[in-house]
Amino acid sequence: MAEPPKETWIQWVALTATILAGCAAISSLKASSYSTRVQIHTTKEANHWAYYQSKSIKEQETLKRHNAAFVLAVTLLQIAIMMSALASLIKRKIK
Repeated sequence: MAEPPKETWIQWVALTATILAGCAAISSLKASSYSTRVQIHTTKEANHWAYYQSKSIKEQETLKRHNAAFVLAVTLLQIAIMMSALASLIKRKIK
């Protein structure tokens, strides 16, 4: 009984999904790090609100922008993983 021919593109899809999942995990960690830093910074600044008001707003906006970038990266990586999994399920090459 002969084995059916292996489709090598499925192996590439699996490898790509694995790499994307790793990137998503790293991005998620960085996003949570920035989120934690925003919370800590907000708590510190709440205690010294009057003195640090203008400086605090600028620093928090910078941290929020970094966090937003990583949140977007995680979202896009998760979409890519989903599309790779879907492609392997329907066994069609993505062109």
